[in-house]
Amino acid sequence: MHSLENLNLSQVAAISNDLKSIRTQEKVQLQDLKDRFASFIERVQELEQQNKLLEGELLVLCQKHSEPSRFRAL
Repeated sequence: MHSLENLNLSQVAAISNDLKSIRTQEKVQLQDLKDRFASFIERVQELEQQNKLLEGELLVLCQKHSEPSRFRAL
C-alpha cells in the first residue's frame, strides 16, 4: 500500500507540474493577446485622428468650391 501512495503522489506531482506549465503558457498567450489588442486600439485612434484631419480638409475644400468665384469681378 505504501508504493500505491507513492505512485499517487508522483502522479499528483506530475499533474501539478503539467498544470503549472499550462498556466504559464496561458499567461504568455493572454499577454500576447493583450499586447495585440492594445496595438489595434492605438491604430484605431490614429486612424480616427487622420479621419478628423481629412474631414476638416474636405470641409475647407467644399467651402472654397461653394463660394462664388471672384475671378469674374476682376
